[in-house]
Amino acid sequence: MTIAFSILYLLMPNYYQMKKERELKVAIKLVVTKIEEQPTSSDSFQILSQESFYSGLTFILKDPNGKIIYPNTLQLSDAANIQQTNEVQQVEGAAILFSDLEEIATYSQTAKVNNDLQYLTYNEAFKDNQQRKYVLTVIYPLQPINEAQEVLLDIYPLVLLICFVIGAFGAYLYSYFSTKRITKISETTRQMTFSNEILDNDIKGVDEISELSKDIHYLHASLVTTNEQLNQDLLIISKLENSKTEFMQMASHELKTPLTALSGIVEGMVHKVGPYQDRDKYLEVCQMLLKEQADLINDILYISKLDKIEEQKKTTFQLNELIEAELPKFESFVIKQDYHLEIAIEPIKIKANPAEVQRVISDLISNAMKYTKAGGRISLTVTKGEFQIKNECEPLKKQELDQIFEAFYRPDFARNRKDGGTGLGLFIVSQLLKKNQLGYEFVPMENGQGMVFKLFF
Repeated sequence: MTIAFSILYLLMPNYYQMKKERELKVAIKLVVTKIEEQPTSSDSFQILSQESFYSGLTFILKDPNGKIIYPNTLQLSDAANIQQTNEVQQVEGAAILFSDLEEIATYSQTAKVNNDLQYLTYNEAFKDNQQRKYVLTVIYPLQPINEAQEVLLDIYPLVLLICFVIGAFGAYLYSYFSTKRITKISETTRQMTFSNEILDNDIKGVDEISELSKDIHYLHASLVTTNEQLNQDLLIISKLENSKTEFMQMASHELKTPLTALSGIVEGMVHKVGPYQDRDKYLEVCQMLLKEQADLINDILYISKLDKIEEQKKTTFQLNELIEAELPKFESFVIKQDYHLEIAIEPIKIKANPAEVQRVISDLISNAMKYTKAGGRISLTVTKGEFQIKNECEPLKKQELDQIFEAFYRPDFARNRKDGGTGLGLFIVSQLLKKNQLGYEFVPMENGQGMVFKLFF
C-alpha cells in the first residue's frame, strides 16, 4: 500500500501534464481545421472566442510577420506577478511552459504565477488559402498539483489503517477456514489409516490446501488399488504354491508306484522266485518301466522349467512346414497300427515360439495315435486361422473333459499306464498354448465317433 501511494505521489504531476498535452494537441488541431481557410476573418475570431469560452483555453493567433492578431490584448491573470525562471521544459512537438507576457510570443520558457500557477502552451503552424503561414498557440493554466499531493499525504494514514483492518479481517477469515479445512484433512487422513476403501474428497477449491487434499486422496486411492492388486497377486501365488505342492505329491506317487513294482520284480529275480526265474522276460519289463519313468521325469523337468524360462521372442514361421517335419517321426507307428492318416494342410504363417509349437504338435499327434484303436482314422487339417486333429476313439464325457488338462489325469479307460502315458501330455499342451496366447478347445466329434482338438491362431 505504501509503495502504491509513493508511486502515485511521484507520478501524478508528470501524468497530469502529459494528459493535458494530449488534450491541447487535439483541441488546437480541431480549431485549426475550422479557421485555416480565412484565419483573419471575423468568423475565425468568433470561433476562437467561442472555443476559448467553452473550453477555458486561451488562443493566440500570429500572422506571417509574427504579429499577434488575436486577441487584441492578452491577460493571463489579473494583478499577477509573473516571475521569470531559468527552468525550461521541452514538450513533444512545440508544447512548452512559458513565463511572462513577453515570452508568450516566443514560447520558450516556463513561468509560475505567484510561485503556484503554471501555464502550458502548444503551437500549431498552418497556411491559409493564399499559402500564408500562421501560428496558433493554445494556452492552458495547469491546476496546482501540490494540493492533490498534500491530500494524498493527509489521507494516507487513514487509508493505511483501513487497509490494515481489512487485511487483518481477511487474514482472520482465511486462517479460520484454512484451519477448518486442515483439521478436516487431518481427520480424513486418520480414517485412511484404517480404511481399505477409497474415501470421497470433501475439500473443494483451487488453492494449495485443496491441492494437498487432492494429492492425499490420490495417494490413498493408489495405495488401496495397490493393496487390492497385491492381495490378488498373493492369492494367485498361494494357488500356484498349492498347485506345485499338489503336483509334487502326484509326481511322487506316479514315480513311487512303478519303482515299487520294479523293486519287487528285481527282488524276485534275485531270489529266483516263481516266474521271475525267467530273467530275460522280466528284464524287458524292467527296461520298459525304466523308460516310462525316464519319460515321466523328463516331462516333470520340462514342466518345472516353464515358469523359470524367460519368454522367448515370438517369430513368424510356416506352420505347415513344421507339421510336415513332425509327421515322419510317427510313420512307423502309423504302419504298425494300420492307421488311416488323412492330411489336408494349407500353407499358412503364424507368430509364436516355434520350439514350443513343435512340442504342442508332437504331443497332440502322439496323444491321438495313443488313444486310436488299430485301424482307426486320424486326420490333420490346417486352414486359415485353425488347426484340427481328429481321431476315432471313445468320446470323453463332460466330467472327463473338465479334468483332461489337469496334470497326471487319465480317462477311466486309460488308467493303465500302458494306454494312458504319463498323464502330462495335454497338461503341457495347455500350458504352452496359454504361454503363446493361442486359443484351443478339445471336444467330441459331431458324429460321436471320436474327439477333435482345435487350435486357433
